[in-house]
This record gives sequence, C-alpha cells and structure tokens, in this order.
Amino acid sequence: MFREGGGFLLIGTHVDDIFPLCNPEGEKIRTRVLLALKSKVEVEDKGEIKYALDMHIERDAQKGTLCISQKNYIDGIINEFQAKEAIGKDTPAPADDIKETDAPITEAEKQEALQFPVRNAIGKLWWAALVSRPDILCALHKCATWQNTPSLKLWLHIMWIIKYLKTTRDQTITYRRQQEGGDTLYAFCDASFGAERNSKSRTGHFFCVLGALIAWTSVHTTRVVTSSTEAECHAIVQVLKENRWIKEFIQELNVFKIDKATTIYQDNKSAISLTQNKGQHKRSKHFGIEFDAVRESVREGEIEVKYLDTQNMPADMLTKSLGKAAFNKHKEVIMGGRGIEGIVSQQEAAGRVGGDLGSAHDCLGTEDQDQDAKPSTSQAKLKPKDDDAKKPKPKDQAAKKLKAKEPKDQEEEPTAKPPTRGRARVREERE
Repeated sequence: MFREGGGFLLIGTHVDDIFPLCNPEGEKIRTRVLLALKSKVEVEDKGEIKYALDMHIERDAQKGTLCISQKNYIDGIINEFQAKEAIGKDTPAPADDIKETDAPITEAEKQEALQFPVRNAIGKLWWAALVSRPDILCALHKCATWQNTPSLKLWLHIMWIIKYLKTTRDQTITYRRQQEGGDTLYAFCDASFGAERNSKSRTGHFFCVLGALIAWTSVHTTRVVTSSTEAECHAIVQVLKENRWIKEFIQELNVFKIDKATTIYQDNKSAISLTQNKGQHKRSKHFGIEFDAVRESVREGEIEVKYLDTQNMPADMLTKSLGKAAFNKHKEVIMGGRGIEGIVSQQEAAGRVGGDLGSAHDCLGTEDQDQDAKPSTSQAKLKPKDDDAKKPKPKDQAAKKLKAKEPKDQEEEPTAKPPTRGRARVREERE
C-alpha cells in the first residue's frame, strides 16, 4: 500500500504476476513503483488487466461496471469430464438430496463407486465456486460432505453441477458503481433447519461492500440445533464474524471510511427479535455466548438486523435446492450486481415496498416465523383450486335435474316460508 496526498496504490501479487490498483491521483505512484522494479528485475507492463487466475475481466469505465467470468476454465472442466455432448441443466442441483441409503452396500458397488473421480471433480469445481460462481457453492458443498462415502448418486450430482455450468458458461459476476447514499456494508443471511446429514442445519450468507459482492459462504452447522430460530441465529453469528474481519481490513487500507452500522438482512422475525434483546424464552435460553456477542453488537451500533421476506432473500439459494424461477431471481440480484437496490426495485414493480423491508419491532413473540408468506394448512385446504371451482358439485347437479323436471310455468314458493311437504308430494318427486 502506497500513499501520497490524495492518491493511493494497492499492489496484489500472485507468483510472478503483479496487479497494481490505483485511483487517478495515484497514477504517478504507480509509474514510479514500476520504474523502480524495472531497475532491479525484468518487468513487462501489459496494460489494463483482461485475464488473470483463470478469470476473464471486462471493465466499462463509462457505465461503471466490471464483470468477472471463467469461461475457459469451465470449458476445461466440461472437456475433462466428457460433458461436452451432455444435455445442460437449468439449476445446479436436483430436488432430491443425497442420503445415507444411497451409499453402496455390496463390495461390487463400493468398488464401482471408487472408480469415479469424485475428489478431482470437486477440487476443480471448488475454484470456480470461490472465484466467480457462488451459484454452485451450495450444491457443491453438499457433494463435498459425501466425498468420503462415494456413490453413484454422488457422482450424478457432481455431473449435474458440470451440466449446469455448461448451460451457464457465460455467466458473470457484475460489479456496478454504487449510487450516492447506499449502504457501505450489508449482508444477506439465511438458514435451512435440520436439512443436512445427521440432522445438521445449513447456513449461508452474501456480504457486500459498496454494493459489490465480495464474500459468500454455504456451510452446515457443527452441531445440531433444535429450532429454525436457533439455526437463523447461528447464521447471524457467522455474518458478525465476517463483518468484523472485513471492517478491520478496510480500516487498514484506509481508502474510505465506514460511518454506518452494517445492515444484516434476515427472514426470521423471531431471530431478529432476539437480537434486539426483547427478553429470554424457554426455547432460546440455551443459546451460547456467541449469540450474546450479536446482542452486544446491536446495542453498540456495530450491526443492524432488518427483516427481508423469504421470497426476496438471495441467501436462500445458499441453503437449499430451489426451483428454476426462484433460483434465477436470486441469482440475478446477487450476480447481476443489483444488490439490495435490485430487491427494492423488484418490490416497487410489484407494489410491495414499505411492508416487508421494515424492521421487526412489531414481533413480540419468539415462535419460528420464517414462513410468514405461506398459508397455513387449514387456509390451503379452504382455498379451492380454479379447476375445482369450475366443476359442478354433485348437489348442484341433482338440483339442476330436479329443476328440469319441474313445469316451466310453476310459480316459486316464497323463500321466507319454507314449503311443508307431505308424504304424497315426496313420493311424487321420487317417482
């Protein structure tokens, strides 16, 4: 890190590659440093960076965008695992997860499973997931947890990821110049309760600085948690740890100041209520010391936890396998560089701004509420389907038949006085 007046120069290195980054005022510093290096060693100035570490980098200064992709690297994976002629996939994982029952049983099945290059494929995919493809991270980590127990189904899941990359090889992470007044630091976090091996839960988060996605994680918990609220609280704890490290790193660089609390978006009102220290509950009194650190951070203004409904929570794609529509919606927000501004614009288009993005000060209980938008079982049963509503009911059919038999000139009896029918009249209607 070099500074001179208002100019600065950051230099990143990898083996024999040097990546200088400077502002306009730091161009002079960059020139002097390169000249000093050339006096000692042979240095080739290749100009603006276009390709590095298997990444394609496209920059448009006028539009204020920078795109990162790994097309060549993904093509290499597709060719290595003979998926060039395979049919592509729209999502990185199928709906059904790998289970204990999918493990090979017989000795022949075990020997067959050992022939699949599971570890090699996971290692190759991991680099893509960490650099430019957070959309495959959840599916890939699920596969990685089973690599010590290889099976045919595990290999099919790995190939599913490769086929998805074949469909989306041109996918990029887009970074956009942030507008004035946006949040400096914010994150989306979510959890999937009890959905992993041995009843573990999965947590995931996206972390953004000045609207740019810089960190993402999808992991299972190290212990079994006993409620969805506890799983969501565990996710907030992980974001708090990430936030503290990122803040310290930014302060060391001293490029810009952080004068606001980090906003953490969460879709569980019970977890938000607990972070605001609204009392203990018998279902949360066993939460550990680490969650007390979250409460303390909220009190001191280090973080602010806000509610964002599940349908608009991008971190949902880091905790479970989603359908095509929901997955693409979250992917566009995160990888398209839209961030929280993109979510707000989507809600404006749907006419829903103001209701779902507020804080959860109205949440007084600590029951699990991460599925607010879904109707209850009783509500779902009471609401008929459109096709069912159009079909005539048996009673209506009987009434129509009975009405057809009646004479057209027969006068209707007053509705105020129900007709009294004798046995003779009932017998006539039956005949």
